[in-house]
Amino acid sequence: MKAFIGEAQNLSGEIEVPDGNITAAAAWMIAAVTAQHDANITLRGVSMKPERTGLIEALQKMGARMEVQKKREVDGQPVADIWIRASWLRGAQIEGNVPSRMVDELPLFAVACAVADGTTIIYLDKEARAKIADPFPGIIQMLKIMDVYMEQADQGILIEGGEHFHGGDYDTGGDPRLALALGVAGLISAEPLSLNNAECVDALYPGFWDALKRNTGSEVVLK
Repeated sequence: MKAFIGEAQNLSGEIEVPDGNITAAAAWMIAAVTAQHDANITLRGVSMKPERTGLIEALQKMGARMEVQKKREVDGQPVADIWIRASWLRGAQIEGNVPSRMVDELPLFAVACAVADGTTIIYLDKEARAKIADPFPGIIQMLKIMDVYMEQADQGILIEGGEHFHGGDYDTGGDPRLALALGVAGLISAEPLSLNNAECVDALYPGFWDALKRNTGSEVVLK
């Protein structure tokens, strides 16, 4: 299946993601903070397991306007609501145990880094490298097609921000994390973005393309 994603028209209100999945929630976090209009959303009931909250800390370090609210437990698991607005992001060094707590969210985070003001460096510690042999190939390919300057080193990746994405033809490679990242990138691309193997996103976020169209006003066409 192929998806065509156009520019977002708005993004506001309350959003719930399947099972409070934080990777699914991350798509809306990045969509909101990178929005080219005054986005203002609240994500309800997001999983807040400490080992999975690195993205929130990374975005806050970059200046994202977001707050974790109403922390609570549901069925013995920590959850919270997250309020996010469109933000002016600044490049930062993301290190320590933060990257290891956002491995699945790295493709989405790379989209935020690419539009931030300045350079972001993501360092992977031993724990992060042990979790995944090489988390960057898909990200590197995505950024190259978008004409975003980046460098890869043994212990991490450097992304030069301040870029405007170009439309074009992309492929998820069957990775639902890349599908989410490219879907969000399409919302802020100068031209419409087309995405091959878009159906793989259902493994992580069933109904994502419908939700993207409904919540952003983007022209999302599936063929």
